[in-house]
Amino acid sequence: MRVIAEKAFETYFEMRLLRIPEGLEFKGSLAAHAYAAGAPVRVLDSAGIEDAVPPQEPDTPDGLDISGTAKEVLAWVGDDPGRAAEARDAEAGQDKPRSTLLKALDEIAAKG
Repeated sequence: MRVIAEKAFETYFEMRLLRIPEGLEFKGSLAAHAYAAGAPVRVLDSAGIEDAVPPQEPDTPDGLDISGTAKEVLAWVGDDPGRAAEARDAEAGQDKPRSTLLKALDEIAAKG
């Protein structure tokens, strides 16, 4: 898959914040990620587009609310390593990630 950014945007990819300028052409897993996340991109080459996950619906009441308290996040995670990894990625993407919460999530994710 190959795309071009129609507008500048930021995205978290592989636990890093990437700033994508308008007009940048990119391909592969980053292109699939940007497309699936609903970023302002135009598809130039759709080879591999079937591998891109369609844009996700907003979190439902049963979904992760990373803006909640650490206790609420950990209650959502329970002892599920997959949920712990998802919550850890979301928390790490915050402006001010909570180090204690990250540590707790790492411990749960490591059990998987």
